[in-house]
Amino acid sequence: MNSSRLRNPEIVDIERAKTSPANEFERPVDVVDSGDLSDKQKKRILNQWEVDAQGLSRASDEGMTGGEPSRLTEVQDARRKISSDGSTGTKDRRTSGKPQA
Repeated sequence: MNSSRLRNPEIVDIERAKTSPANEFERPVDVVDSGDLSDKQKKRILNQWEVDAQGLSRASDEGMTGGEPSRLTEVQDARRKISSDGSTGTKDRRTSGKPQA
């Protein structure tokens, strides 16, 4: 298994992570570190996490607090790690398993 910190260390539920990333991963950087996801999947999960974090930030700005803290800065940092060089070094699942030339 990879070294990312999952809420359930046995498996990543990719479909659940796409709609509710914080239920699958402890921190946004754990998405980046996951060897179980393609870069495309990581970007989609982090995009959703950013939408969720922006919603939490708006709620906090409007005085609606008491829930989990927004991780907007952490999400943006994690997204930059993927887009800074276009890749996190993980293989796209479509090409994994194919012989390399």
